[in-house]
Amino acid sequence: RTKLLILLATGCLAIAGTITAISFFQFRDSTIQEHIRLGEGLTQLAADELDAEKIDDYINEGFNLTEYQQIQEKFYHYKENYPDVHFLYVYRMLGEGFQVVFDLDAENIPADKPGEIHSYRESFLPILPELLSGKPVAPTISKDAEGYFLTVYKPIYDKNGVCQCYMGVDFSMNLLGMYNRSFIAKVITMIMDFLFLIFAVGLYIMEYNIIFPVNHMAYCASTFSYSNEEERRVNVERLQELNICTGDEIENLYHAFLQTIQDSTLYFENMQKAEEQVSQISEIAMKDALTSVKNKNAYNQMKFSLQKDIENRIAEFAIVMADLNHLKKVNDTFGHKKGDVYITGACQMLCNIYKHSPVYRIGGDEFVIILTGQSYKDRTKLFQTLTQTFLETDEDTLEVPWKRYSIAAGMAVYSDISDKTVEEVFNRADKNMYENKILMKKNRTD
Repeated sequence: RTKLLILLATGCLAIAGTITAISFFQFRDSTIQEHIRLGEGLTQLAADELDAEKIDDYINEGFNLTEYQQIQEKFYHYKENYPDVHFLYVYRMLGEGFQVVFDLDAENIPADKPGEIHSYRESFLPILPELLSGKPVAPTISKDAEGYFLTVYKPIYDKNGVCQCYMGVDFSMNLLGMYNRSFIAKVITMIMDFLFLIFAVGLYIMEYNIIFPVNHMAYCASTFSYSNEEERRVNVERLQELNICTGDEIENLYHAFLQTIQDSTLYFENMQKAEEQVSQISEIAMKDALTSVKNKNAYNQMKFSLQKDIENRIAEFAIVMADLNHLKKVNDTFGHKKGDVYITGACQMLCNIYKHSPVYRIGGDEFVIILTGQSYKDRTKLFQTLTQTFLETDEDTLEVPWKRYSIAAGMAVYSDISDKTVEEVFNRADKNMYENKILMKKNRTD
């Protein structure tokens, strides 16, 4: 009976596994194909709204065009009617990057403005030759910093047959994966119900040969505690006291279980060490390798925290945007090692000026400082110190060029009346910095 039950259980599990695997792959493939067809239909529908002869007008005029606004509203309407769509956009593919024609807001991600040019992300690289040549592109599945997506592209041609741009739709593969898991959970539930019926009969027969020993182990395991090293040691001792000697597979199971608990004790010890290492790695992940200040990942976390403060109406902060001048000149003239010296030296000066504020390096030559508390109250004085200090180093003709630090800087203060997001404050600081950079270029004589 035992051998037949084991054979039956093994056969049922094999069938269950096969059915589950086949169901999973078929459902996954059909889900992907369904969304590809959905994407093709949506891109065609959206592309019909565009006039290929007016792409340049869309880019140059943007929201100033009534037609542009109407198209944008239709795109949002399409996106609302297709809830699985994550991103909907129109890009013109250029040699230096993709140029935004249309872009829609996504969850927690504001839309790019028409005319903006961005560098190609990693997901573009395999299909970049086709995109630049204006050829049709097969649906792609890619994973990069933006996320894990199924993308469908539709080329937009003018009357001369020239590809002016691409209509794109992104579906989240994580969402499709959730559909797959939900489906498989239902399949597994049905199979387990069937297996439960079979095993109910087998368990009744094996009550005294298998169930009692297993129950003893299960009861012992249910009282295990892993809070500290002493409790984990007691777990092992209590399991050893069972001393199950049935001379069959149950005894083998008992010894395997005992070995597992012994191994788990060692595992927890190693896990504590690993947690310490993970903590160190997490700290490194938030730090810029060159300057040792916080990096863009840390800045994004700070933005999230500040956004919460804004939503809770307790925000009080200012943002300083600083952009290094002459970095390219130093790199081209004296080499990138001197350029690194230039970056680290300028960063150290920023840290010295803003001693009580976090400094973030968010780009090769871009730094952001978040001012709160006392630094926020002293923001005007600190900004004047920043401007004067870097002006003096820039004008120090006795110093080597890679230590004559110069920056363009701009500051913006959060207003609870006009600002709804951290990004709005950042954009003002960036705009002020850019205006300062133009003024500095205009006033330079060398």
